[in-house]
Amino acid sequence: MKPIHHLIAGILILFVASSALASEPPRVYVSDLDVSKLEIESPRDHRFPYRGEFELSDKELAGLQELYVSSVSTALQRKSQFVLVESAAEADFVVSSELLKLMPAAPKDDLRHRDVNERLVSYGAGQALLRVEIVRDEIVVAEIEDVRDAGRDWGINDRFHNKQHVKRMFSSWGSKIAKQLSGA
Repeated sequence: MKPIHHLIAGILILFVASSALASEPPRVYVSDLDVSKLEIESPRDHRFPYRGEFELSDKELAGLQELYVSSVSTALQRKSQFVLVESAAEADFVVSSELLKLMPAAPKDDLRHRDVNERLVSYGAGQALLRVEIVRDEIVVAEIEDVRDAGRDWGINDRFHNKQHVKRMFSSWGSKIAKQLSGA
């Protein structure tokens, strides 16, 4: 009789352990922001003189990518139902994002596009178009394509203020991604 009790106890332990594993929060990997197809639409507003195409350097693109991953990761961490992991191989869900278009509200804040002491005011920093795929076991379980405003108020248009607007925009996309992950 003793071996049957051990067998039943062993099965019970396996059942409890597998139930605990099933209730663990999903592991999520946020991949780098893909900017390879990024199109930047130069502002053509009558309030701002045209001074050439709006371009981002490799360093600026890298900063944008870093800000995106950081902002989305922070938004996902606010939802305690997810665990962020360091690689796609260990993740239940992989979030891949592609920044397709930037539509800045004003000329770039640099010496090529603005006079030395020129300060511009605009309604936010502009808009951006992002495409997101959420993949589980090599199957796309959710797709998002969304245009967002980077800021919704009048203010100084410069690097410092624009970074704050863009960070909030990325965070709002992070919240939308979290909502999609909750339903996946």
